[in-house]
Amino acid sequence: MKYCFLIIFLFLSLSEGVFAQKANIKGRVTDAQGSPMEFAALYVENTNIGTTTNEEGDYLLKLAPGTYTLVFQYVGFKTQSQEVVLAGEDILLDIILSTEAMMLKEIIVEVNDKDPAYAIIQQAQQKRKYYLEEELKSYQCKVYIKGLQRLSEKPNRFMGVRIDVDTGIVYLSESYSELSYQQPNQYKERMIASKVSGDSRGFSFNQATDAWLNLYENISAKDLTERGLVSPIAANAMAYYRYRLEGAFYQNGILINKIRVIPRRKSAPAYSGFIYITEGTWRIHSTDLFLKKGSVEFVDSITVQQVYAPVAESDVWLPLSQKFFFSADGFGFKGNGYFAFIYSDYVVEPAFPKKYFGKEVITVEKESNKKDSTYWEQIRPVPLTLEETKDYQRKDSLQIIRQSPIYRDSLDRARNRISVGEVLWAGYTYRNTARKKTISFQPIFSTFQFNTVEGLVTDFTIDYQKNYEDRRYFSIQPTLRYGFANQRLQAKVAAAYRFNPLQNAQISLEGGRYIEQISRVQSISPFVNSVYTLFMEQNFLKIYEKTYGKVRYQQRFFKSLRLFTELEYASRDPMENNSDYSFRDVKNREFTPNVPATRENINAAFEQNQALTFGAVLLINFKQKYARYPDRLFVIESNLPTLRINYRKGIAMLGSDVNYDFLTLGVFQSLSLGVVGNMEYNLEVASFLNNSKMTFIDYRHFLGNQTIFYRNAFGGFQLLDYYRLSTNQTYVLSNFEHHFEGFLFNAIPLFKKLKWQAVVSANYLYTEDTRHYLELSLGIEHIFKILRVDFISALQTGRPLNTGFRIGFGF
Repeated sequence: MKYCFLIIFLFLSLSEGVFAQKANIKGRVTDAQGSPMEFAALYVENTNIGTTTNEEGDYLLKLAPGTYTLVFQYVGFKTQSQEVVLAGEDILLDIILSTEAMMLKEIIVEVNDKDPAYAIIQQAQQKRKYYLEEELKSYQCKVYIKGLQRLSEKPNRFMGVRIDVDTGIVYLSESYSELSYQQPNQYKERMIASKVSGDSRGFSFNQATDAWLNLYENISAKDLTERGLVSPIAANAMAYYRYRLEGAFYQNGILINKIRVIPRRKSAPAYSGFIYITEGTWRIHSTDLFLKKGSVEFVDSITVQQVYAPVAESDVWLPLSQKFFFSADGFGFKGNGYFAFIYSDYVVEPAFPKKYFGKEVITVEKESNKKDSTYWEQIRPVPLTLEETKDYQRKDSLQIIRQSPIYRDSLDRARNRISVGEVLWAGYTYRNTARKKTISFQPIFSTFQFNTVEGLVTDFTIDYQKNYEDRRYFSIQPTLRYGFANQRLQAKVAAAYRFNPLQNAQISLEGGRYIEQISRVQSISPFVNSVYTLFMEQNFLKIYEKTYGKVRYQQRFFKSLRLFTELEYASRDPMENNSDYSFRDVKNREFTPNVPATRENINAAFEQNQALTFGAVLLINFKQKYARYPDRLFVIESNLPTLRINYRKGIAMLGSDVNYDFLTLGVFQSLSLGVVGNMEYNLEVASFLNNSKMTFIDYRHFLGNQTIFYRNAFGGFQLLDYYRLSTNQTYVLSNFEHHFEGFLFNAIPLFKKLKWQAVVSANYLYTEDTRHYLELSLGIEHIFKILRVDFISALQTGRPLNTGFRIGFGF
């Protein structure tokens, strides 16, 4: 009897293996003229199984034996259903899709009535919030992503720098992830498989989290444009779109309305193209939308195609596929590409464990890049094109060759050739790929400076860096500086070691004898000061000599805390002017001494002194989310402000001449306000808890500006003298700036044509001595795409103090 059971058991086991084995359904989807339908959607009716065709129109489905109904659809074409019977052998099934024959709905339209599309859109608007927030509380699915970027044309050199990238496919990557979602707007992604062409050790940067362009939200595409784009069914969509009903058709007994969406203004933050709405349920069926040049960042145009489909055994419709097609042309570069997202294996309303959704939003499994070709053939829902297959084969073969010392040496010899552009303004880097070492030299253009203390200055830095396999690195930077007027040689060396990439933990040492601005931070750039000294006979740069040793340490703790510390011992020596040279003599103007001009009750001059100081900055990001890769950690931008705590201590020991305590509490944030634009703010409250022994160097100096050039560093001022309001007491500082990103100027025809954008800002400072100082600014940016001009008015305790213009970069 036991042998009978054993035989039955073996038979059942073998039978299960045979009958469970999947077979392939493959073929090509074309139109009536035989042209391939790239990225056409297809799915198995009443299941969660679906995929798309590739760029050549080919598709592949793996199914267990059985009878299935395959649904093929492409935006603008008639949906076709095909029943297939699988008996364990592969089936070849080619499909020809015909153009959808639209029928006009039987609606009587009076002369003054709106197009029937408006009534359909209004119905979709009423259902929008239900489909966004109420119909579905959670789901889980698998997401396959493929991204490809091609370069069809390129210059041999750009601004004198050699371009080493070849034409053809420059990026090809696939990923396979498990995506979980729960209201309100909580995501968790686990990347199971990752593949990057030509980099077997690399991990794909494809992300399913937030990748879906959800048109049920009022504003979408925030990563593609500065302002985001208004959905065609947003609550306020009528202010941005005109609509036209192109017709309707039936699919599986459901009437689908095809509606053309047309931006009311050329520069409106809106899509062009078509949206398909189901009759009665008023949900989105599919989309075919277009973003033209000027409305999207970095590329010339983007086409977005989406397909929704009903999930098995439910009335819920969820994404089946999404495709982004893009093209770019500029500066001699020309290319195109796409990203395809395929969603499958949906589980509706799963019961997630408590605390399943946390701060770690994306997790890339350690072995995800170790999957072999057999694994990818089993899980890849979209077959590779011939071009993609050849790219994988060629780059994978090249990767093996690239590991050889001979190839690396030959590649380094080609890259290490020096060009004029690199020497003059781009900088030159010598590479040793085999040993993961680089030596970088700064360009000649940035080497020379001029100031009244040192005269003509040469300041030259060499940067040596050694990288390791686990993303650790060691760097060392020696710097030599020589002033021809004071005939003084300065030298310093800095070394850094990042020993824990996941926590961004790094220790660095620095020391020598060098020049530093009295403001302790760069109040004015050496280049701008050189221009003003030589051409305008104005020397704003105030410096001193520092012989010092310094140790720094930084690390991220608990993902939400970043700590930066510094301990320094320095001998600080005053310096005097040694040059009065200028290209021209400006009437009634003379160079000022190398002592900051400040208020009468403050003595900015100082004698040689010793200073032992300690500083610590703690940045706290509340509810900080992040993506964890096996070799690194990426912080995801938070919607909450960042808290900054800064403490600096002058320590009266080891011969130090300073004794003070300085504490700062601050908060800052950047916010996207949708079509209204983007804003950022900074608020800082600080006090010297102890100021018993200080020099002017130790004061809190604010970022002023006495030049025509706009100070781009947020947190500073545009009309304030560099040292006029420096303090060693309590102060309050706030900064605000809002970029309207076309919200205002798009209503002005000339500004809209020029694509100028408005920007406003306000900077405020309160100190115990000078009370209230305020700057108000109105500016125009994107002039010739890169410039901005601001008009600023300054007030002191409510009274007008100064006005002026500033010119800078405003992308």
